[in-house]
Formats: sequence, C-alpha cells, structure tokens
Amino acid sequence: MPDGATASIKGKRIKSNNLIAREMRERDYHICKVEIPMYERYDKAVENNDAEELAWFAQFGTEKWENQMITNARAYEQYLLCGYKGEPVFNEHGWLENGRCNDLKEKSELVAVFKDDQYRANVMILQHPNGKWIATAEYNFSISGGGAYPSIWSKQYPTRRDALNAVLDSLINHIENSTVQKDKKYLSVIRKMRGTTCQLSLFDNFE
Repeated sequence: MPDGATASIKGKRIKSNNLIAREMRERDYHICKVEIPMYERYDKAVENNDAEELAWFAQFGTEKWENQMITNARAYEQYLLCGYKGEPVFNEHGWLENGRCNDLKEKSELVAVFKDDQYRANVMILQHPNGKWIATAEYNFSISGGGAYPSIWSKQYPTRRDALNAVLDSLINHIENSTVQKDKKYLSVIRKMRGTTCQLSLFDNFE
C-alpha cells in the first residue's frame, strides 16, 4: 500500500508504513503487515457470508484464535505455491506443520563453502516442486555468525546457480563489511565458487 493508504480489518482502519504499528497496538494482538491481505480476504468472506470461503478458513483455526487461523492460511497458500501437495497438517498446538523449515533442511543439498577450526560456511540448496530453487547459508566467523534454514518463504530463483550465487553474494558482502581483517581470509574461496561452473566437489578440501 502507498504511504497513507488504509485497509479495513475487522471494522478498523489500518494505515500503511509508520502509522500501521500504532493502530496495530489497538488490537488484542499484533498483525504482521504482510498478513493484511489475508485478513482482508477473510473479512470479505465474512461480509459476503461466503460459505465456501469461510469453510476454507475454518480448517486453519477458529475466529476465537483468528491470528492463528490467518497465519496458518497464509502459510498453507505459500506451501501450495511452492508446488507441494497434501492436506493441511497441524501440531498439537494448532499450528500448520506443512513446509516446516526442519523438513526442508532434511531435503536440502548441503554445500560446504569453507571450514576450519574457527571458520565455517555451508549453503543449503533445495528445488521446490514448482521447479524454483532456494538457497540459504549458515556461517561462523571470528566474532560473528548467522544463518537460516530453507523455507517456503525463501526467495525463489529460476536456476540452482542463481540461488547459490545469491547466497554467496550475501556472504561476500558480509565479509567485505566486517571490521575484522582475518574474516576476509576466505573471500577468494567464495569468489571462486561464485564464478565457477565446475562441480562443487572441487572444494571438498575445505570440509
């Protein structure tokens, strides 16, 4: 939404950008800005008494736990957009299990970028059933570290190489901006992997 725009959510007017946070606090719970379209879709179903649409939402929760229902519905739609199939599955607390990060990690290809006693960087690459590729990294440097598991929300790329290069670019950027000079020791390794079209097993000596 452009700055100053509003959206109707359960009878309230929700503004964009810096105004949205203040009006979110007026609710019993916080709403993520990215979830507003799903709330609008649910409101429309309620207003129109759309039985089919309301039945679809009902499988994800109840109005009493509306935030859980909306979050589940949005995640399940993303799960389907990634090309996965299957009915919604929930844990004992009512949260959607489909497309869990841990499950996607298990299916991912693990690529070792570099590793020694102090430094480590791995890339996890996965192709969704829709044909798109995703990649995430986990890394440890001298005084910093980070990472993320593959997710249905990860940015998707048309090819494996595009996904891998995007993560390597992120690692390069992180190291280049580091104020610790010894963190830059593996820059050449990452840049070489970034540019190569050879098999990644060429870098097995860093495992």
